[in-house]
Amino acid sequence: MFDSVSNSWLIGMPDDPQRTRVIYVFDKPVACAEIAMAGWDKTVTDATQALEIKLIGTMAGTYPVVTSGQPATGQADVNYSLTSRTVTPMEDLAKGGTVRLDSITDRVSARGSFDLTFPSGSVSGTFEATFCMSGHEP
Repeated sequence: MFDSVSNSWLIGMPDDPQRTRVIYVFDKPVACAEIAMAGWDKTVTDATQALEIKLIGTMAGTYPVVTSGQPATGQADVNYSLTSRTVTPMEDLAKGGTVRLDSITDRVSARGSFDLTFPSGSVSGTFEATFCMSGHEP
């Protein structure tokens, strides 16, 4: 799971733009234009590892990961998936950990780190996400 981060995006079209910020972290290069359409997890380079980091909040800080699927303000929901052009990608929900958002400038960038636990293992790292206006959740 994730040897290195290739690039990351702070998307401009999350499901709830007033309350959330969503960051995608990829292990292979993914262009902003590639995540601009519904179903992009079936069209980007096959077998790209992706972390979807959904923060319920818009400010820098540490967000604990919850597993309820219904995070509250100040919490995060994180999914891991492997893109596929042949089958519907499955999401693996993080079962614990934290996401630290060191800085965020809306419509510009976000920088931080993650330390996550999944049923199949753990992953930690850093990200520097560039704003992708047309990016949205698959």
